[in-house]
Amino acid sequence: MSKSEQTFKAYVDESIKHVIEFETRYHVLKAMGTVHDPAYPVYILPFAMQKVIDEKKEKAAFVLCEQIDTDRMSSDTIDMLIEGYKRAGLTAKQIDDIVPSDVKAHGFLGDQFRYTIWHIDGHVDMKRIFEDHAYIRNAANKFTGTIGRDAGVEIKELVEDGVIASISDQTSKDPYATRTVKIDLDGRISSYDKTI
Repeated sequence: MSKSEQTFKAYVDESIKHVIEFETRYHVLKAMGTVHDPAYPVYILPFAMQKVIDEKKEKAAFVLCEQIDTDRMSSDTIDMLIEGYKRAGLTAKQIDDIVPSDVKAHGFLGDQFRYTIWHIDGHVDMKRIFEDHAYIRNAANKFTGTIGRDAGVEIKELVEDGVIASISDQTSKDPYATRTVKIDLDGRISSYDKTI
């Protein structure tokens, strides 16, 4: 890996830290009027679930996961977050410090998370190109009769003018259904057919 490729990778890591520190605080302040206390037992710190970097073209994208409500934490959600923290490079001790082993809480809606895709082009242009958030429960809500839907996102590949990603299929009755789409740099979503 050349020196410029290493420099770009370090820039991507710093950009992710910047987004976590500033953007997530902005959303929490906007929604709650105060900075959320991360010491609250069921609050999970935001993290980059996935990052895809093309050092040669100096392009990258990452998926940011933010907990936007602290109603409850299911064991499935805790397992998913621990796996995400591992992919983000945290050590077992760091994960233990963030995710208490005795987290058990129950609330009205369920586990609520926001997933955003951020695109980085060179050392100057970084922007959010996609956002989705939803709640998911272990059992059906007695009022809605559903468990909600999983809003998880996965970047499949970087393309010249955006990303190919797997996102939640909001038209499906299956709460875990996904569809593969192209998301351009202006956030426009179009269907994606690999045969084209």
